[in-house]
Amino acid sequence: MKNFNLLLGATALLSTAFAMGVKADNKDTVDIKAEFISPANLIKHVDMDFGKLFMARNSSGTVVLSPQGEATPTGDMEHYGHAQHAIVSIGMATGGKEFSFPSSVQLKNGDTVCATVDTFTVDDVTYTAAQGCGAGPTATCDGKGIGATLRATTTGDDILDAGICTATMTVSLIATE
Repeated sequence: MKNFNLLLGATALLSTAFAMGVKADNKDTVDIKAEFISPANLIKHVDMDFGKLFMARNSSGTVVLSPQGEATPTGDMEHYGHAQHAIVSIGMATGGKEFSFPSSVQLKNGDTVCATVDTFTVDDVTYTAAQGCGAGPTATCDGKGIGATLRATTTGDDILDAGICTATMTVSLIATE
């Protein structure tokens, strides 16, 4: 019986030591991370598209694209189809913010200059999931619409056969406070 008690005590001692060892092995580390971004974070949702345009030979005209996406042709320019203003949002912006644009941008097809885009304007707009609002298929989001004026002049066949003319510009957001 003495041996049994001794064996029982040793087993209890080993069980306790083993249990403590198991607890010690059940530890791990957890990394903690936070990414701080600039409060003036500009996010593009939609590119600017003036739509389909037509001009006669030896003529000139403009298309004014409002920040709300309305295209208004003037002069000898005719506009067909859909036009789309650019849409951006300002992530977590606080305080005064101002947009900075180049003074003008040339639209080109290869080496052919088709038109000049200038007079950039910005206004508040509401946009949908199809335009980049990620809040759900029926949601709307608040953002900034960017409009501009396209100016073109033809001196013959130079612009008539140009096809799709494109350019890339940088839009900057500047804190004013």
